[in-house]
Amino acid sequence: RIFGRDIMKETIAARSQIGIVHEPSNIYTDLTAWQNLMFTAELYHVGKEQREKRGRELLDLFGLLERKDDKSNGISKGMKRRLTLAMGLINDPRLLFLDEPTSGLDVQSNLIIRDVIRDLNEQGVTVFLTTHNIEEANLACDRVAIINHGRIAAIDSPERLKHTIRSVQ
Repeated sequence: RIFGRDIMKETIAARSQIGIVHEPSNIYTDLTAWQNLMFTAELYHVGKEQREKRGRELLDLFGLLERKDDKSNGISKGMKRRLTLAMGLINDPRLLFLDEPTSGLDVQSNLIIRDVIRDLNEQGVTVFLTTHNIEEANLACDRVAIINHGRIAAIDSPERLKHTIRSVQ
């Protein structure tokens, strides 16, 4: 169940509450930034008026509005990552899964993405962030789970986990 929706019986309604940002880009490089956003919005069944309004807001938020008509193969890795995040947010999800959102990015893109994650969380969006960067988890997360061989080995606030790790050493 996702926000009261049975994922098996109410698949579309449940999925409409979720945004997913994969580490490998799911951008179609032969499409423009705008076309990628609109295509993703259609997949999430976002109405035309709403998807166009939301698309402009997201491109502006991620500093991509001026590049909206550029083919995606002509933009930087950081811009592609920001576009991927915009695509994951086009349906205004209540639950967001982010897989290594800042891996290998420039400082500007990294800061924009961290600010957006913080703002989303303050707005009540639940964000699941996977990262190998403990400092990123410390800055972006209220709770951190350490997973070892597919099982949760520890879960707590970043500060308590750091204290626990220090006391074990």
